[in-house]
Amino acid sequence: MNQSKSMKILNIIDRIVKYFTRVKSTGRWFVGIGLGLIAANAIGLIVSATIPFNAFSVPFSFTYGDTGAPIGTLLGLFLIAVGVPIELYVFWSDLQTRKKQKILVVELRGLRKETGAPLVDALPADLNGTPSQILINLTQSKDGEISDPDEALKRVETIPLQLEQNYNGLDRSNIMKVFGGLAPVPFTFLTGVLLDDESPLLFLDWDRFTTKWRPLDDDDDGERFEISKSGEIGANDREIALLVSVSYPINIDDVRSKVEDMPLVQLKLKDGNFQSHWSEEKQAALAEQFLTTIKGFLEQDIDRIHLFMASPSSLVARFGNCYDKRNLPEIIVYQYKKNGTPLYPWAVRMPTSGKMAQIIQ
Repeated sequence: MNQSKSMKILNIIDRIVKYFTRVKSTGRWFVGIGLGLIAANAIGLIVSATIPFNAFSVPFSFTYGDTGAPIGTLLGLFLIAVGVPIELYVFWSDLQTRKKQKILVVELRGLRKETGAPLVDALPADLNGTPSQILINLTQSKDGEISDPDEALKRVETIPLQLEQNYNGLDRSNIMKVFGGLAPVPFTFLTGVLLDDESPLLFLDWDRFTTKWRPLDDDDDGERFEISKSGEIGANDREIALLVSVSYPINIDDVRSKVEDMPLVQLKLKDGNFQSHWSEEKQAALAEQFLTTIKGFLEQDIDRIHLFMASPSSLVARFGNCYDKRNLPEIIVYQYKKNGTPLYPWAVRMPTSGKMAQIIQ
């Protein structure tokens, strides 16, 4: 058997397994009961008991199986005969639905040269649709670093075109997007901006402890950003620095080396760590706080935001995705390099306020 045939067989098995873990049907329930009745009849089942009363007791017994009538076997066969066609119909309907629906899996790589586990192979079983991978690989000559940000920017900017090619005339209501990535913060934020909001978007993230992709399925712990300010926004101020600390706290002095005496606002999780983001509800609430803060800047006539983030990729991309690129201020997102000179060697100006994406150095 050649490799292509083996892959086809494995793909069919994978689809069947995902179907049975995703779809619950009445037909399967009928078949299960039918098989149980036939098995019980073949083995033979005898139940006996004594029902006590105050002055006397009444013996009670029930016999089922090969010592009695074959009604159990007949009923079991009937349920199987009904259940199998129902299950086949549900399976066929599921296949037709999956043909209509498409899952666009956008994976962003840019921190490690090793390929790792593909995001497309880690989709939750309950997702209904045919997956199509859009892989943006930003890895360059040196592991863990982007030596040529301009070249990386060109690759990220292909995302809208690749999405459009995959739409291929499909109704947007039949399309779902999934994002996961391990890449520098500016390009992750930019990817979120470029993933339009015309269809549902599911965020997955890489769990560094289990070394696998996983959904945001933890409970909301109720923790939210604490907001602090350094320096007042004056009547003539048009720029502001915004620090978002989730995975670890951002050093304000490091940021000051870049923005000097610019007014500064910090959104910080008090107990933030690398496991602070595994709740969909929590991320949605944090994104709302982020947008509320940005709208407050807009009301104070701020027209440029310098964003510094220490956050997991899923939350960075979510913030980018919810950013209104038409009505909110221009935003520049910075890349941090520990022990670097400078500490923030480059940034990406997002395609907002009618401007194109651009590397700022």
